[in-house]
Amino acid sequence: MRRPNGQGSIYYEKSKKRYAASFITPEGRRIVKRFPTTEEAENWLEDNRYSIRHNTFVTPSGMRTGAWILQYIDTYKKNVRPRTLSLYFAILEKIEPIADIPLQKLTGMDVQALINSLDGKISTSYIKKIYELLNMAIKKAVALDILAKNPIGTVERPKVTQKKIQIFTIDEIHQILAYAKERHRDRLYMEILVATYTGLRIGELLALTWNDITPAFIHITKTLGQDGHGVIYVQNATKTSHSRRDVSIPLSLYETLKEWQESTRAHGGLVFKAKNGNFLFPSNERIAFQGLQKDLGISPARSFHALRHTHASQLLANGVPIAEVSKRLGHASPAITLTTYTSWIPGNDEKVANDVERIFR
Repeated sequence: MRRPNGQGSIYYEKSKKRYAASFITPEGRRIVKRFPTTEEAENWLEDNRYSIRHNTFVTPSGMRTGAWILQYIDTYKKNVRPRTLSLYFAILEKIEPIADIPLQKLTGMDVQALINSLDGKISTSYIKKIYELLNMAIKKAVALDILAKNPIGTVERPKVTQKKIQIFTIDEIHQILAYAKERHRDRLYMEILVATYTGLRIGELLALTWNDITPAFIHITKTLGQDGHGVIYVQNATKTSHSRRDVSIPLSLYETLKEWQESTRAHGGLVFKAKNGNFLFPSNERIAFQGLQKDLGISPARSFHALRHTHASQLLANGVPIAEVSKRLGHASPAITLTTYTSWIPGNDEKVANDVERIFR
């Protein structure tokens, strides 16, 4: 069945007992596919002619989904933090069920089945990260004309269950600090004290140098991280642009820090460092902090990050404006602070009711 040039053709192959449909791509490549009926062959041919006419045709490729995700990471994600890069490579193991599917045959149902299979096995936040990496990589494939459309558009976005934040009571903070001092855990004592007074992330805390500390502020310009293989790295850019900030401190904290500096004969360099002068491992400090709680019988033992939550929740509970707390924490916007700590913002329903009466009567 001959057609005008560029329209393709359909012919019967006796040896295969199939109807072969073929056409020439815009790049000059001949594509052939076989069908049991002429109707199926005609429909396939018409679909491809339509795609060519509307500039949505994509030349078939044998690349597998897993290979494309790896290529995407290697090409477009080389400059992310080491910890994030380790996460991406860990995700490659999680997407193994769809890794061998040809990229151009990947469907939304394939991805949905993968997402559903992970539910209950790993955290919802981890599932969301898998979804986001897949979506970014497939979007790039569409932008590069490797795919005609993004099949992930039909996938239900994973819903992340918001964990209830853990905080300490003021009494618990006092207990922990007193015990650390009693046990002569001076460095850990100072780490806990500074974190409680500033709300710094542990990476920001362990990257501090004495030059970052002034009588009125602590300058946050860098962060310390630990990748998935336990390797320490310093990044001269904090988590977000808003994380680069000055955190005000009371004079009493500055004086305590200076006294500790004098007692340790530290004249520069890192504020918190190992005996050999190198960076501390964040994981080790977290373990040591939880060890103090275990000794004191504080249960459940909370993470070092709970000191940051305690700092923020106490400020909000005592009437510090949310915009100020957000700036202090280095959040990208007050909306993040509001979402995380909304239950700690004091309400005054009676006053609001009286104000409504006064305004509208």
